[in-house]
Amino acid sequence: MSQENMSPKYIKNYRGDKKMKEKIKNCLASTALSLILLCVLASIYEGRYLCINTVYQVFLANIILHLTLSLLARFESSYFLVEISVEFALFITIALIFAAIFDWYSSTPLWMLLFLCSLVFLIANIIDLYKMSNKLTYINKQLKDLRENQ
Repeated sequence: MSQENMSPKYIKNYRGDKKMKEKIKNCLASTALSLILLCVLASIYEGRYLCINTVYQVFLANIILHLTLSLLARFESSYFLVEISVEFALFITIALIFAAIFDWYSSTPLWMLLFLCSLVFLIANIIDLYKMSNKLTYINKQLKDLRENQ
C-alpha cells in the first residue's frame, strides 16, 4: 500500500468501514441465531413450518435492535451490570413490541418468547466475551513481542 493511501482520512474511513461490516455481521448473526433457536423450539412443540414472513419480521426486529444498541453504545455506563441490564431490557422490549405488531402472541406463548430472547442474548454475550478474550490475547502477545524486541 502506498504512503498516500495511509492518510488519516483514509485510516478513519477504513476503520468506519470495518465497524460497519462488523455491525452488519452481528445483525445477520443474531438474526440467524434467533431463527435457529425459533426453529428448535418450534420443533420441540411440534411446529411443522416457519413462515417466510416470520424470517423477515425477525430480521427487521434485529435491525432495529442493532441500530438501537449502536445509539445506546454512545452512553456507556461505568457499571458493567447496569449496562448489561439496560441492553437486556432493550432487547426484551423490542421483542415484545415486535411481537405485538406482528401478532406473534397468537402462535407463541409469552414465556417462550421471553425464553428465546434470553437465550439469544446469553449466547450473543458469550460469543462477544470469547471474541474479546481472543483480542486481548492477541494484544498481549503483541505487547510481549514488542518488549522482547526492544
